[in-house]
Amino acid sequence: MQKFLIFWKRQIMFKKSKIFFDFYQPLVKKYTLHFFGLFLMPIFWCLAETFAPYIIKIVIDDLSQISNQNDSYVINILVRATTIYIILMLIMEVSLRLCNVIWIQTIPILKADIKEKGITIFQSQNYSFFNSHLLGDLVTKFRSLSHSFEQIFSQVLYGIYPTIITAIIVFCFILSINTFFAVFFFFWYCGMNFITYYFAEKSIDLAGSQARVENKLTGHVGDLFRNTIATKTFWSHGLDKIITEKLQKEDVLISKKLEWLNFRTDSLRSLSSLIMLALMMAFLAIGWQKKWVTLGDFSFITAACFYIRRSAWMSSVQLLFIFKELGIIEESLKDLSTSKIQLNNNLQSKKTGHIVINNLCFGYDNAHSLLKSVNLEILPGDKIGIFGASGSGKTSFLYLLLRFCSPQVGSIKIDGADLDKLSKQNLNFYIAYVPQQTSLFHRTIYDNIKYGNIAATREDILHVSKLANCHEFIERLEDGYNTFVGENGVKLSGGQRQRISIARALLSKAPILIFDEAFSSLDTNNENKILNNILKEEKKSTFILISHR
Repeated sequence: MQKFLIFWKRQIMFKKSKIFFDFYQPLVKKYTLHFFGLFLMPIFWCLAETFAPYIIKIVIDDLSQISNQNDSYVINILVRATTIYIILMLIMEVSLRLCNVIWIQTIPILKADIKEKGITIFQSQNYSFFNSHLLGDLVTKFRSLSHSFEQIFSQVLYGIYPTIITAIIVFCFILSINTFFAVFFFFWYCGMNFITYYFAEKSIDLAGSQARVENKLTGHVGDLFRNTIATKTFWSHGLDKIITEKLQKEDVLISKKLEWLNFRTDSLRSLSSLIMLALMMAFLAIGWQKKWVTLGDFSFITAACFYIRRSAWMSSVQLLFIFKELGIIEESLKDLSTSKIQLNNNLQSKKTGHIVINNLCFGYDNAHSLLKSVNLEILPGDKIGIFGASGSGKTSFLYLLLRFCSPQVGSIKIDGADLDKLSKQNLNFYIAYVPQQTSLFHRTIYDNIKYGNIAATREDILHVSKLANCHEFIERLEDGYNTFVGENGVKLSGGQRQRISIARALLSKAPILIFDEAFSSLDTNNENKILNNILKEEKKSTFILISHR
């Protein structure tokens, strides 16, 4: 009993989990009327489905009261029953189809909303979040937010909810027949479900563990695919195989534990159900002998109990599936930060790129500081070069400016506004960044450059391409600016990727340009040309360049 109470305590905590409700509740709330319709329709088809065997009970009772052969009376009974039965089937079909229509009108749009919100939340995570997760793991978690929600809701709407409604209707019918059998039916039904709930906590734990392992395995496979050159040029396939086998063994072990738990739960539920059902049949037989119930009552209660037993078994399977999906959702949401800070969206209309750094201290742990008491003012239009050995904190300094990480002590202000209070949109308008490792989308060259400013014209794109000294090689390509670059620009050389990335940054017209080893893959001639073009074209922009040279 204690385990049961602990489980429900945990379930209540999970259902009231702020991050869970913050994610789904606002989205579902927009479709309140649709969900009302979805949950209303099953009541009609469950009523019709349950009333059908009750009609047979009435027919049996009517026929059993006929003392002599009366064909016309029998025909009237059968015709009436058949007519009612056809009407009930029509009600079932209409309510089912209406439910399907509402589903089609609601769920695809809701899934799109969930995906949109999921993308927004994932993209709002800090830089360290993405560094600590594999790509495949994140993609799986993102997919689970909408997919698992749909799976859970479909199991509830078409499985568990109709079964509960049917059980309530059957209870009411049996109560109208005999109170004793109604009470017995109530405890029999609750007993079956109690066993399922009793083992539910462990099911959720194992489902969450399985989701974690599956995410790791997916991430590992994605990591292999992303590093094709390494896997094809180094003799380390044995290590890859060891890691894969380890994750697969862990997945198999957890899957077996979960399946055995489901097996034990199902076996115990079936055994208890059979005992209770046998007792019900015995009591019904005694009740019929003592004239407590009619032959029709006996027929209806027996048929209803067998139907409810099968439906309850199906619901328990669906419930265990729901617990698994809940575990997956919980695993997907638990690492996501949805905290909100008061952002400053009321900045001065003219952005100059004036940077003030005051008493800045930063380190990736408290024991080791990369930057200590940094005080710096960069005026609008300044051209700053930062040089130093690897690991001296150059890139970390830029990450602080880009808000990829936060200082332990001190502050950074841009045009008088605290960097931590700038909205993402404002920060993106302020700073254009070209990293050491260029990041290109699996899109055309044109689209990759235009990503820097979606309002830019083709003439603007051609202009910045010439400034970045990439226009000529793009024109030599078979499809020119319409050439797809492959995932992360794999179809281009390192120097070509860097020049496209520089063009994208220039297109943004941001008042602050930050280049982190942006010329590392370029020859001296190309580097000098691009630098001269930038210094000539971007006289008013603040320019920060990091280099080993």
